[in-house]
Amino acid sequence: MTLLFPAPPIQAQVTVRLRAGVVDVTARGAPLSEVLDALARPTGMKVVYDGPAPRQLVTVSLRERWPAQAVLDLLEGQGLNYVLVRDTAGTGVQSLVLVAVEDSPPPRASAARADSGAEPPEEEPANPDLDGIPAALRPLLPPEMTRKAKSPRASPGAPAGASPAPDSARAPHDDRR
Repeated sequence: MTLLFPAPPIQAQVTVRLRAGVVDVTARGAPLSEVLDALARPTGMKVVYDGPAPRQLVTVSLRERWPAQAVLDLLEGQGLNYVLVRDTAGTGVQSLVLVAVEDSPPPRASAARADSGAEPPEEEPANPDLDGIPAALRPLLPPEMTRKAKSPRASPGAPAGASPAPDSARAPHDDRR
């Protein structure tokens, strides 16, 4: 008679070492949220989960990475929506916001019907950096990211909010000399 016993479960292991501003991250069969939380402790990164923390198991060995690069390497290919706020040097991470993935984007407000006689409300310029980020999380973002997008018609070097004159108002260009 042969007795079979199940193999003992593999213990998830996460090791993070910070030396001279760079990190080594080693994880074997660990939930992604545990790896991110372990990376947050020595680096001072703030991690916010909007929705359930990502539980997919990761096995990774990262050596001598800037903290920001380590986070990007961990998130690559995981199918997550996130906002990464780097420090002023660009090598560290101030905060990481992981946003729950929705099945479909929310419907946009429709303009007033043409036969109602009402003018459609004027829309504020969209800020593509904020697409998909819930309003509740926007206070966590740095001010430079939450400013409204500039008008796409603005000329380079023109004052903010300035729009170029329409083509019909511009002086004709004469190539003859």
